[in-house]
Amino acid sequence: MAAPVRRQRGQYAVPGELVTAHAHGISLLHPQGRPCAGSGVVLNTGNDAIAGRVPGPHQTAQAADIYAVSLALAHVEPYVALTICTTSKLVLDGLTALLPRWEDRAWMGVQHELLFKDVVARMRARSAPTYLKRLDAKSLDRLSELAIERAKAAANWPAENIPPLLPWQAERLESGMRLRTLSQKLAYHKILHLRGGGPRRKTTLNLDRIIDVGSDHGQLLTPALLWKSLYAKDLRRTMRDFWWLAMHDALRIGSYWENIPGYEQRARCSHCEVTESLEHIWMDCAAPGQTVLWALAQYVLKRRGATLPNTAFGLLLAAPALRAKTVHGTDTKGIGATRLQRIVMTETGHLIWKLRCERVIARNGDRERYHSKLELANRFFSALNKRLRLDQILVRPAMRADRLQTAVVLDTWRGTLNDELALPEDWTAAEGVLVGRPSSNFILSTG
Repeated sequence: MAAPVRRQRGQYAVPGELVTAHAHGISLLHPQGRPCAGSGVVLNTGNDAIAGRVPGPHQTAQAADIYAVSLALAHVEPYVALTICTTSKLVLDGLTALLPRWEDRAWMGVQHELLFKDVVARMRARSAPTYLKRLDAKSLDRLSELAIERAKAAANWPAENIPPLLPWQAERLESGMRLRTLSQKLAYHKILHLRGGGPRRKTTLNLDRIIDVGSDHGQLLTPALLWKSLYAKDLRRTMRDFWWLAMHDALRIGSYWENIPGYEQRARCSHCEVTESLEHIWMDCAAPGQTVLWALAQYVLKRRGATLPNTAFGLLLAAPALRAKTVHGTDTKGIGATRLQRIVMTETGHLIWKLRCERVIARNGDRERYHSKLELANRFFSALNKRLRLDQILVRPAMRADRLQTAVVLDTWRGTLNDELALPEDWTAAEGVLVGRPSSNFILSTG
């Protein structure tokens, strides 16, 4: 491993001179529906203000905060002591406590790797000391507010004005991976990273569809947020696995079978005689299932005061990350209506997939053995009642780390329960609590 170039602390520093830079970033939703991030820096030496649109594909507030520090380092002479003020905990932790571990692991799995490397190289190239100071976001001074204004203006710059990442000195960064931290798993991931395979084409297409539709729905969705949402506690492990495959378009349907000799017929929907896909199964298939189940999902959410988003394929894929829209507006707290929507949409999507597999595989596509509407309704409410029962179990003190707050469970299912007025105020310990279902006439009239 080549030794990095290190500066000699305290050498070539102008005595008594100290510059303070207020560095802030912001991410906004562009009118075209794409996020755009800008960074702003204001120095205490006068009215000096620096701004820039964040380079690269990651237009997030975190990337903007990191790039703001880079701008500050690039515009202050290296022989002048510098204090950088920021509200970002990620920036402070990444440049202090986390940095040795990141370098030992060759920056594997570090989000915004290039931006962080740029900042680290610039800090090490300085001969004067550099200090980091965290500000309270709720009580910012005039210079910080001015920096945020500059960042907002930069975020609105047109895409052609996005600058390339400023050149930095790579020799000031450690290269390779430290042997004492090396494991078989880490080495394997590093080899895959060096091969440069990049993201799967189908995955990228699905993520783009989700982000585009999410912006039409008034929500800013990013790839990082979508992948993180798969680990929400509201999703069962089975659901996480299914949604991961769905977002990667890796389910064994449709085009998967087209290049396997002797199995080409499996690529087509046995009912509609078109190439099968998850989008077709969820939205377009004429076989009994999806129409009835989405109508029942809408019925349950409406009782809670929420509305099922239009069944665009991108929104259905984004179900784990979507916030609910109620009569009072968007549920921003992540509880209650949003939690119920996440449960109902994911359970419905997974149930449609299971029923399709039963119809095609277990029942061999026999139309006389298709699921009836009442059978579909029974399966739907059975799945929701299992989730309701699971929530009742998770509020028990014995669950410890996995325990749910009773208020969260009560707020989630409020308005959806059968004969709810007859239940006690806290029904989480009661037996026989069920999700209310519509009349048979309503079920038979769907689809």
